[in-house]
Amino acid sequence: MITDKIKFKPGYAKEDSKTFASAGVEVEGIDPERLWRNLTNISNWPRYNSDIVDINFEDSADNDPHLFDKAQYYYDLISGKRVRCQVICFTPPKDDRVGRLASQGTVFDVNGKQVNQVVTEFIIGVPENEKHKKLVMEAAISAKEECSDATTKNNGEILLKALDNLVEWAKKHD
Repeated sequence: MITDKIKFKPGYAKEDSKTFASAGVEVEGIDPERLWRNLTNISNWPRYNSDIVDINFEDSADNDPHLFDKAQYYYDLISGKRVRCQVICFTPPKDDRVGRLASQGTVFDVNGKQVNQVVTEFIIGVPENEKHKKLVMEAAISAKEECSDATTKNNGEILLKALDNLVEWAKKHD
């Protein structure tokens, strides 16, 4: 079971940010490592989150679609914005160790102007023991500053839907 709480890197927005959102799901019957493999495979992200149109590594020589420590990547949103990111924490789940994936990113508008900075984090728990086979997966996102043209949407619902979609994808694919 997750005992860690999502903690953002110092200097970035916290839970009191206007754009902070978090979500979590309980998962049963799937190994944490399997969820991790599917979470870190960026080629599948557009399947989890309908806001993401395209995603690629900054270095086109990176042929393996899985994230790694300090990986740099970008994704394009349906709104036309681009988010350039770097992995700041990459800890796969193992035995009784919680998995943690965190990225910091800069959001650019359609004209290439920087409009925001974000931090996202995913935590994949591990089952407590053989009797308690459920694990918890959580996600959070927070922004450092507000976009001038920010739309009002429930980021918590978007995260929850993405987590649910990830779990369903992981059950069907490995």
